[in-house]
Amino acid sequence: MKRYTVYLARMIIVLAVVATGFLIGPFERAGAAIADIDKIVPTPQQVSYTDEFLTLYDGTSYKAAIVIGREASPAEEEGANLLQRVIARKNGQQIPILYDDQSTSGYSVVIAIGTKNTNTVNGSHSIDVPDHKEGYAIDRALVGNQHIVLVTGYEAIGAYYGSTSLAQMVDTSGTLTRLRVISVRDYPDLDMRIIKDINTKFHANNEGEFSYSDARDWLHMLPLLKINVFSLCYSHLLENGWRNPSANYVNAVKEFSNYERDKGIIQFMQAVNPGYSGGMPTDAEFGKLIDLFKLSLNEGASKIMLAFDDQAFPDPAKHRDLANKVQRSLSGQEGFYLLSTPEKYNLTESTIGTYLNTYTNGLLPEIGAAWTGYNVFSTELTPAHVSTWRNYTGNPYKIPFYWHNDYELADTRLNFNDPDVPKWEIDNYYFTDQRVPFKTKTLVPPAQPLTLPGGYVWNDMPRNTSEGVLENIFRPTTPHKIYAISLANWMWNPDAYMNNATEFARAKRYWDTIISNPGFKKTATASSQFSAAYAPAKAVDGINSNDSLENAWATASGAALASSWWKLDLGKIQEMEGVRVKYREFQKKAYMVPKSVTVEISNDDVNWTTAVNQSTNVPLENSSYASEVYLYPFQGEARYVRLKFPTGGQSSLIELSEVEIAQEKAVAASPNLAIGKTASASSAYDGTLAAGKANDGSDSHGTANQNNAWSSASGTNLNSWWKVDLGQQEKFKTIEVKFRELTANTAYMAPKTITIQTSDDNTNWTTLIARSANVPVNGQPYASATYSYSVNGQGRYVRLLFEEGGQDTLVQLSEVGIYNRRLPQHQRQSLNAAFKRKTAASSVYSAMYPASKVVDGTHSRRTAENAWASTVAGEVNSWWEVDLGTQTSIQDVAVYFREYPFGTAYTVPASITFEVSNDKVTWTAVQSATNVPVEGLSYDSSKYSYTLNAAGRYLRLRFPGGAQSSLVELSEVEVRSPMLARSDFNNVISQDGADPWIYKHTDGYYYYTRTTGNNVTIWRSKSLTGIESGEKKVIWTPPTNNPNAANCKSIWAPEIHFLNNAWYAYYSATTCADTGDVNHRMFVLENTNADPFQGTFTDKGKISDATDLWAIDGTVLNLAGQLYWFWSGWDSPYQNRQNIYVASMSNPYTLSSPRTLISSPTYSWETSQTPRVNEAPQPIVKNNKVNLVYSADGSWSNNYNLGLLTASTTSNLLSASSWTKSSASIFNSGSGVFGPGHNSFTKSPDGTEDWLIYHAARWTGAGWTRNVRAQPFTWKADNTPNFGVPASPNFPIRLPSGEPERKRYEAEEATIANGAKRVQDETASSRKKVGYIDNANSYVEFDVTVASAGSYILLARTANGTSGNPTATYNMTVNGGTSQAVSIVYSGWGNWGTTAIEKTLLAGHNKIRFTKGANYAEIDYLDVMLKP
Repeated sequence: MKRYTVYLARMIIVLAVVATGFLIGPFERAGAAIADIDKIVPTPQQVSYTDEFLTLYDGTSYKAAIVIGREASPAEEEGANLLQRVIARKNGQQIPILYDDQSTSGYSVVIAIGTKNTNTVNGSHSIDVPDHKEGYAIDRALVGNQHIVLVTGYEAIGAYYGSTSLAQMVDTSGTLTRLRVISVRDYPDLDMRIIKDINTKFHANNEGEFSYSDARDWLHMLPLLKINVFSLCYSHLLENGWRNPSANYVNAVKEFSNYERDKGIIQFMQAVNPGYSGGMPTDAEFGKLIDLFKLSLNEGASKIMLAFDDQAFPDPAKHRDLANKVQRSLSGQEGFYLLSTPEKYNLTESTIGTYLNTYTNGLLPEIGAAWTGYNVFSTELTPAHVSTWRNYTGNPYKIPFYWHNDYELADTRLNFNDPDVPKWEIDNYYFTDQRVPFKTKTLVPPAQPLTLPGGYVWNDMPRNTSEGVLENIFRPTTPHKIYAISLANWMWNPDAYMNNATEFARAKRYWDTIISNPGFKKTATASSQFSAAYAPAKAVDGINSNDSLENAWATASGAALASSWWKLDLGKIQEMEGVRVKYREFQKKAYMVPKSVTVEISNDDVNWTTAVNQSTNVPLENSSYASEVYLYPFQGEARYVRLKFPTGGQSSLIELSEVEIAQEKAVAASPNLAIGKTASASSAYDGTLAAGKANDGSDSHGTANQNNAWSSASGTNLNSWWKVDLGQQEKFKTIEVKFRELTANTAYMAPKTITIQTSDDNTNWTTLIARSANVPVNGQPYASATYSYSVNGQGRYVRLLFEEGGQDTLVQLSEVGIYNRRLPQHQRQSLNAAFKRKTAASSVYSAMYPASKVVDGTHSRRTAENAWASTVAGEVNSWWEVDLGTQTSIQDVAVYFREYPFGTAYTVPASITFEVSNDKVTWTAVQSATNVPVEGLSYDSSKYSYTLNAAGRYLRLRFPGGAQSSLVELSEVEVRSPMLARSDFNNVISQDGADPWIYKHTDGYYYYTRTTGNNVTIWRSKSLTGIESGEKKVIWTPPTNNPNAANCKSIWAPEIHFLNNAWYAYYSATTCADTGDVNHRMFVLENTNADPFQGTFTDKGKISDATDLWAIDGTVLNLAGQLYWFWSGWDSPYQNRQNIYVASMSNPYTLSSPRTLISSPTYSWETSQTPRVNEAPQPIVKNNKVNLVYSADGSWSNNYNLGLLTASTTSNLLSASSWTKSSASIFNSGSGVFGPGHNSFTKSPDGTEDWLIYHAARWTGAGWTRNVRAQPFTWKADNTPNFGVPASPNFPIRLPSGEPERKRYEAEEATIANGAKRVQDETASSRKKVGYIDNANSYVEFDVTVASAGSYILLARTANGTSGNPTATYNMTVNGGTSQAVSIVYSGWGNWGTTAIEKTLLAGHNKIRFTKGANYAEIDYLDVMLKP
């Protein structure tokens, strides 16, 4: 997607001058009778209002339609959808949205939204659009009797802004919905208009704390104000800060960056302050800083803000050098722009010049700079101050932005009782510099005129809207009225700036076009309340509840009664269309929900009318819930609204998170066109499982309706089908399927693939999607989730065809929905630089085969005719080309050829020459290829990849030898840019193992050991996540000549420590004759060599106290030079309980005190299994606290978990009274991880992070079959560890800080052969994997590119689900060399592990092939990391 980057040198004001007849400032033509309050906000640069109205809806039907182009960008689509929503609020009906190639003859008004290039309607009318990337024009044209309302953007973002302006011209008159005729030419006065905020808790009483949920709301709302950049700051002010960002922040960055990538209507900027009292980042910290910035850039953002504004000790040279370093590290990303923020707090008028001269001298020209408004340049700012700063700064490119931190403004607005705070008056504030600080002309050598477009940053929104977040900007008690809209006004058109009651009213009207809730902050009462913290007013304060915020009304304890009620006084009689309710969300589940809801309304609080009676449309208690809104529609007028709960609550309380009064007309959701229609099928299992069960509105989820599905008859079911007759021809864009679930939450009788077809006559069928493998897997977890298929269909009949039959003996469907609505953009579009770009070709066979078909995301297996075709049979040097929009680095090109008939290559070129150009005049041939499918032979629309490593704006595929037979056709072309380094991994570092112990030594190596059962083995590597690939050595095996040895077998939980300048390995073992593991004791080995891989480990014997009872899991703590021994043991021989003990040590192999019992299993989370277990103690010290983390409950069960004991470092650790036991588990099963336990602790490679190492079951119920995992953890304020929840194995987490980045090669992008297939899988990295590696010669081959020769760690994400649970193998070769067997242990399909191997690679390309070995395995991706 094209990003809307900043062009600092664009002459905005000059453009206004040279555009013929273009005026700066608003104007109106005579005769336009329109009140100020009804005008467009923000005020356009040029606007003409008329008194003419066009009828959109006449009370019965629509006389108008919206038209967008087939190639419309998401921004244009968003504008059309916005306009549709606004119009629908007037009458409850949705105006049609058509494509520009569809007939509009039945409509008297057509609203065309787009650019001249993306919408043929806009392109066919001459309209003067301001030459600015965000410029737009609105005009009306007459074609015969049809009115064409043109909303034309210079680029897509302008078309969106035009839609927001036009939406304000929609009104009603009686039953008519109308549109005022206007003429607009508009563009922003400032290129960058930024709203910035800090997620921070440093304000007093957390006033205005800004949540990620708030940020999400702002991100969607700001484009409506024509703000074009949203910045989320993650500075030093937080407890963790940028050095260790929270999971919530990381997820927010991804979501907001994806919003920019997918929508294009706002840019997301990640702001970080890397300094503050700690000074500039170290080299190691710099890597973390870059990681954080890359996170947003990789996910789709284009802006970065590097802030030095809070530096306690300003050093302009260091600030400049760090900014340059960041720029050089990140340059090359599409649209990337770095904005730096110099010091603010410690400068005075006398020191500004010195600072700025040094800071800007040598600052890379492509870096922008923002001055932060504080102290010198804030409340006392004058034009003279601005001139002083400009004169001190040699390069005007460096000063396009003004950043106001709003401290003074916030005080001025909110603290009216403070005599020291001046009242806010525009004439004595910073707007005195013509209200736009950096709007000026400056001569730049050699005397070249330059207009600085400037920009503005508004900071700290929550504090400045401290009583709410969204609507509260508009609260009438705010004396400055409507600052945000006014701000947008002067940034869009400074001459239209106003700040008075009229402006407030206009802004409020505009805002109400988007949202409306007259109940906000009104008086609420209730039958009872749990406490003052759960008052009735909490349900109308605009703040929602979630896991971290208990913002809800709750009844008194035990008062979830039929008599409970909650009531709202709106202050005056209001029209309403219903009530919206958000119930309480806790741990992502519904919590304290009523059984039913009755809504009553009244004008006098005495006489009540029932509007909604006992609706059971409520979430189910403890079901998955993400604060979805429940709408209770009705029409009425009332002052009072009361919610009653006549059947009480589902639990002990009733809670409401938010209640809103709905005033907009209820718009029906896109209906399910299939529901209740006549269905048929190729066969049916019996009368119970009939075809009609698949479109009756019910599914098979849970236990109540398990048989609510259609089922085919028994057999192979090849080419079986299910079909629905829609009754008439319908348009539809999405097919949704729920498959059969049996037993509960398990996929059952799913097809292998699904083909979707449509027909008008039930005879001739058009294939919309062919053999999609996007289906659930039988036997895998499945909770009737909807599988969505994006189509663009039209017909009376829809058929689901199962050409390859079922995964088992039947095919079953639970529910099918057919909708005329689109899937979200991110589900329709692949990451492909050519997607929907402009195309051209030497010739086109017909309009059915245009060049654009090659970049529409659909290939000919899905839609048979979806291809470009040349005109002339036998034509040589025909060509097809794509305009990538900007010079693009092209790593490889993927080509899908035409497939026709099914499974056969068709009209294939003889060869391809790839050419690139930046001007479409001079072309450079970069590669010629003859590896193409053979026409007429088998072909399954698999892609052919060609590595170019070239750069250019235009890519041309030329066919010098013509076609193999007649025409040349291409189905799809994808362009990939160079692979970005990965800074994440999926959380399994060893696919097999238990009782992991990792120690990071002073030599930089991690020393690792785990239970092997028959020896003590150690590994070492400088990579934490690649530890399994490291050097490996068996350091001790049990004696073979002593049948009476106490350490003969069952060697468990070894650890390796460096103590007193020697290496010690501790382990537990038992006697040869012990068949029940009842004689275990602890033993110790010693090696005095500085290198544990050298020298010899000698047996120092048993380590025991005087009781000499059963003992395992021993470990050592060195506290201020005193050694302590912790272990798990029994009270007496053959005891059915394990306890935790401690004793002191006189040296690393001798105890010097009796044992002290410090923990026994007593809590329920420790005692669900028998025997009862406390084991695997692991000490870690934080400041003045000793934390002893231990494992509890049955290690063979999913209930295995971690508990915590704590003691002061100054206490007597040998006294039981010194230890305090936490009453709750601190780490347990979750996120698809089962039975986490037996942990150890280590540091990240750079020493800045703490990491938890632990084992968990390889699948649910796997018992002692486990793998090893690693994840970072933080610390609580009381110096105890905060582990959070287990990191999901299917969601990547950041690499340990200081570990080399990786390159990721997805298996589905690799070369596959001999039966291997690309398969959809929701657990896989990109929702795809390679499976069916079933034949002896089946393989997956990766083309791995590295910059230099050397040792690399290869990390393959693999899964083995072979029946019988055996180990599988791949035979791996590198560049055709000697084969090496790679083992993949059994974990079940979808339960991925990591296989790590160290290999030597050559500079450049390397072919790494995995060929089937023993049994069966699948592969998701291959990560490649330089060995540290």
